[in-house]
Amino acid sequence: METPTARVLEAGKFRVGASYVDPYIFYYGAVSPIKGLEIDGRITEILDTDTSSDPTWADYGNYKDKAFDIKYQFLPEGKYTPALAFGIMDPHGTRIYTGQYLVASKQIFPFDFTIGVGNGRFGKRPVDDDKEFGLEIFTDPKQWIKDAQVFGGVQFTPHPKISFMVEYNPIRYDKQTTDPAQAKHFKNYDDSFLNRLNYGIRIMPFDWTEIDLSYQRGEEFGRRSAAFETLARRGRRRRRADRGLPVPGRAAVTPRAAPLGRDAFAVRRSQHQRAAGRRRGIHAAHGGAPEVHRGVRVAELLPAVEYLR
Repeated sequence: METPTARVLEAGKFRVGASYVDPYIFYYGAVSPIKGLEIDGRITEILDTDTSSDPTWADYGNYKDKAFDIKYQFLPEGKYTPALAFGIMDPHGTRIYTGQYLVASKQIFPFDFTIGVGNGRFGKRPVDDDKEFGLEIFTDPKQWIKDAQVFGGVQFTPHPKISFMVEYNPIRYDKQTTDPAQAKHFKNYDDSFLNRLNYGIRIMPFDWTEIDLSYQRGEEFGRRSAAFETLARRGRRRRRADRGLPVPGRAAVTPRAAPLGRDAFAVRRSQHQRAAGRRRGIHAAHGGAPEVHRGVRVAELLPAVEYLR
């Protein structure tokens, strides 16, 4: 929903999606180039908030903001220890939705617990300096601690294809004066504890799809959809085949007929020639005619042909 967890994408995967909860529409994509690292890019569109005050943006429509985020899971989850991650949100440019956070997640099946602390968007006040680039957690840690607030949530997964979520969202929308949506949509926002609780349900109809429905801020319904995919899928299929492992979408083979890689023809021919040589030696020892090698049998070539298809 609106607060992060210590979970990151599996290395080599990417995700694209969109979400809506009034007055925001988010379009985003994320990729994990290496283990533990997730890089996100997003565009935030604010409904009914235009840029007509600036003549150069008269035909731009609703206000839109571009940003990128980075999250690094520096400690994977262990049997008794949680996963720990550090996140940087919108560190460059307008920095409307900027902030840095530390977060921990631990699964105690079927529950997944998260607790974290962050400044800026999650803090007591927005980061309102004029810096084009900033990382306050490093440059001014005392102020970061002073501004930071706690967030957290629980996810309950009774079945692999459905999850129920509840989170505590500390965003003080009425105090986020750098957000263009604040003046029009949140000036009279009720910042009570109950309105900070968000509820949601996540449905996973396929392994590569998530659909979220949520109730947020005590007054708004939201929805989100995302799709996942793996980079270099073709290369991964070939590597699995080279190792003789089952490949999704391909009929399983017995260990005797498992593919042997790019040298399948040569290996099969060598095996057949050695066997033929032994048979010739046996025939010669008993006065018989040596067996003539006429090539490999078709049945022995089938695994190699299947591999090269």
